[in-house]
Amino acid sequence: MILSVLIVLTAQFFSVQGDFVVLFKDIDCPNFNEEFFTEPETYIDDNNAIFFNTTIVKEFLPTTQGYFGIIGASLGEYVVDTGIDVEMPLCDMMNEPVILGPLLHIFGLSDDNCPPKLGVYGSEGYTLPTATFPDDFPRNQYKAVFELTIEDEELIILNIFFEIQ
Repeated sequence: MILSVLIVLTAQFFSVQGDFVVLFKDIDCPNFNEEFFTEPETYIDDNNAIFFNTTIVKEFLPTTQGYFGIIGASLGEYVVDTGIDVEMPLCDMMNEPVILGPLLHIFGLSDDNCPPKLGVYGSEGYTLPTATFPDDFPRNQYKAVFELTIEDEELIILNIFFEIQ
């Protein structure tokens, strides 16, 4: 009986149940194609919100693909597969309601403008809504990777580093 209670308490101790906090640590854009984008401006502001701004200078093809993945940290390296690993046409991503659609809205993209037209895109003060996260999400450091490609040509890569507390 005591062993059963200890197992239950241990399981609850090592996972987040209910409310949790997402702290953005950093955001960077290690690669962008100058043929399609101006250099993106990215940072995390004092209110733990994402700022992103860039200009699309060449129209995307309808075959533009989006990739989104989340990798957990172990011993300081991002190597833990979370199972969140999605690749699909950019315009299909707009309709995904849990992660991808809201992520694209960070960048000022919308379903009625896909593929996006030329212009300035971005966001100011975006915070991650945790309502769509599972009730039981492990505490850890994470790296989210967002990438756009056209026929295996990288258009932009964006890394968002965050922590679940």
